[in-house]
Amino acid sequence: MIYTTHDVEKYFATHWSVCYLSIAIYLFGIYYGQKWMEMRKPLNLKLPLFVWNIALALFSLASAARALSEFHLMFTKYDVYTSVCLLDPPPGCNARAFWMALFTFSKIVELGDTAFIILRKRRLIFLHWYHHITVLYLSWTAAAEGSAAARYFLSINAFIHLLMYTYFALQSIGIKTKKTVSMTITLLQISQMVAGLFVVYYSVKQLWNGRACENSWHFIRISLIVYASYLLLFAHFFYKAYILGKKKSPSEFTIIDNRDSNGNFITLGKKVI
Repeated sequence: MIYTTHDVEKYFATHWSVCYLSIAIYLFGIYYGQKWMEMRKPLNLKLPLFVWNIALALFSLASAARALSEFHLMFTKYDVYTSVCLLDPPPGCNARAFWMALFTFSKIVELGDTAFIILRKRRLIFLHWYHHITVLYLSWTAAAEGSAAARYFLSINAFIHLLMYTYFALQSIGIKTKKTVSMTITLLQISQMVAGLFVVYYSVKQLWNGRACENSWHFIRISLIVYASYLLLFAHFFYKAYILGKKKSPSEFTIIDNRDSNGNFITLGKKVI
């Protein structure tokens, strides 16, 4: 079934309760899940974790491939203004509707990442659950308001998640990688935040100059808060992990929920606090 942009906007605009309920259940599950596991042994979820990460990596691959094909058309036939500010350019250059819907729903599915942390009794950090909640809210806002700049959010996020979940999958089965791999992924995450802030700046500039730009002020404000906070958090992590990391104990840093084959925490985008 092919969904139009209008269909997608209408659904998400009239179903905010799904977003809020998902966040509420997520926070409820975090609190009571940790309480439930306090007196229990961590579960061995090596195979389920591998399958989970591979499934999300494959979805990210499909999303990134479709979104990047749109960008190819954008920059060979049109320009930056069209890519940032026009939701529906001429035919043959819009993957947003169907894939934006799938992408937004995937952010609900990705809340399941936290279940593996809790059930395996790994340390749950602020950046992990803050990231999951805010990405879901931002994605829902973009889908509900028909934000043109969401194509940037979708494509870059999908590409980085492809690398990230593939990395997680390899680590979950004990395949070692060099530290430069995790460092590169962290740098790409930081670059994503810089790109997001550029899109925000560009949208504001067009609106102030009186040009049409299909990114609402509400979407712009939410994007600014989300991307700016991510940039600060990830930049702080990078500084602590890769610049001062040699002076710190390895146990001070951890990935979302994975360890290497020796049982040591892996440094990638998250700092234990």
